[in-house]
Amino acid sequence: VSTQSTGAQPFTCCCAAASMAFTPGDEAWMVVMGDATEGAGLHEVKIEEVRGDKVLISRASWVDEDLREDPYDPRNTTPRRFNGIKPEDNVLLNANETEAKGVLPSYDKDSRRDGEGLGAAIVYRKDDKFEEGLS
Repeated sequence: VSTQSTGAQPFTCCCAAASMAFTPGDEAWMVVMGDATEGAGLHEVKIEEVRGDKVLISRASWVDEDLREDPYDPRNTTPRRFNGIKPEDNVLLNANETEAKGVLPSYDKDSRRDGEGLGAAIVYRKDDKFEEGLS
């Protein structure tokens, strides 16, 4: 990028997949790709280990009161429970904040109701300056 004529600072595209420097112990967001009714969505995770261009994550089990265990049964009122992820589960996500496919069991209404969306996920660094609870 030339800045001679304008004196402007060089521009870096925000869409470029820059390598993020994760550190073990960091809290991060995991975005599971797919339909929210099938377990896709945003989950808090912890970075357990950095392995080259991958990060090993963990997640506590939790219940999403806004989703149902069986989204296709209108009589169902049981909230959706998400299983915990332990380091031994070896869930490795791309450290450069790009989609990692096949890292989680994907949802299937007949055989895998505890699956999560499409089974693909992205990990994002948490922004310490972002204010939660804005209205």
